Amino acid sequence: MGAIDVWEVESSNEFEAARGRSPQARLTARHRDVANSVGILPETTPYRFCDLTWFPRFIGDGEHRRVTLYQVRGVEGMTDGVYGAAAPDATVKVILQRWFGEVV
Repeated sequence: MGAIDVWEVESSNEFEAARGRSPQARLTARHRDVANSVGILPETTPYRFCDLTWFPRFIGDGEHRRVTLYQVRGVEGMTDGVYGAAAPDATVKVILQRWFGEVV
């Protein structure tokens, strides 16, 4: 059985990122002992950002955007990793930072 953690992440702008400031990711839900992702992940094929040793940060121009991310481990038919509902658009830069947390 697998686990899925749902995170809400807000983007930062170039100036905030250059000064080392970025909004903290917020854990919004934990799903444990799940056999598949039905009802948790979006119905469309999710976009895989990275494996579980990394966590994405988003840098964009203009208004801050909220992104929902899914940390998936041990779910049948899915590679372990961090997923989003869709790939980021061209105006958003994705930076991967080392993940020191644990999806248990």
